[in-house]
Amino acid sequence: MADDVRLKPMAWVLIIVVVLALVALGLYQGRDWIFPTGQKGGDVSKEDLGGKAEAPDAAGVTTVKEYKFVPTEVLPAVKGAANYRPLQDNTVVMGLNVWAGWAPIFYANGGTDPNPNSLFAKKYGFKVAIKIIDSPSASISAFAAGDVHVTAWTLDMIPLFYEQLKADSRALPRAFLQVDWSSGGDGLVVRESVKSVADLRGKKVALAQHSPSHYLLLNLLINSGLQPSDVDFKFTEDAFQAAAAFNADRSLAGCVSWAPDIYKLSEVRGNKLLVSTATANKLISDVMFAR
Repeated sequence: MADDVRLKPMAWVLIIVVVLALVALGLYQGRDWIFPTGQKGGDVSKEDLGGKAEAPDAAGVTTVKEYKFVPTEVLPAVKGAANYRPLQDNTVVMGLNVWAGWAPIFYANGGTDPNPNSLFAKKYGFKVAIKIIDSPSASISAFAAGDVHVTAWTLDMIPLFYEQLKADSRALPRAFLQVDWSSGGDGLVVRESVKSVADLRGKKVALAQHSPSHYLLLNLLINSGLQPSDVDFKFTEDAFQAAAAFNADRSLAGCVSWAPDIYKLSEVRGNKLLVSTATANKLISDVMFAR
């Protein structure tokens, strides 16, 4: 029979040191589970919120700081007749809103004014004048009145104004280019306590009225089993003001806005991005129209 294998004293010392080191490492890595503090990393307790949503520091988070709420209103009538102003100096007048996606058009045109050295003039033989029209209602009225020859809206806006535009066939829009699908540019930011869209029942949400933000939230509510009347809409003039309101007003449980504000807000302690068009990416489409 082979002789018994016996460990030397020094080997036992090394084994004990290794075991103690492993135990110490396990205690360190599991300290939050073994010695709970009552709050997980990233969670916000009721005490932190004071019973309300946390109001993060407004400095530097949103594109704008000032905001105001506007009353709920029915869709305004389309103003102006369906006149058509012919091209002056072979210049197409284009109405665009403030959105980073239109940057290539501004770049190609060299700004907003007609430019004989622009890509449009050199390659296609016409000049472009760009009018900044941020209000959806004003944009559609300008289109109907013939103040702009080409405009761009999100596709969800067409049903809102189609009944008024079709009164005169000369004002009917013809889509000639789908520019994109929103893929992360729009989203719903909420307080940490809101776990799902259904949790917005009875709560206040800031958003721009009759806008892609409005359309996005209505879709989210319906798909979550809620009706629009289940949520208290707090309307602002535009999406950036909705973000500013959410950042400053403790009573708001959420806001629907645009990038970059939705991402900056979601990085603030107590907030999170609940849904964005990164996943709901076949919902909002930018389309260019002509008469």
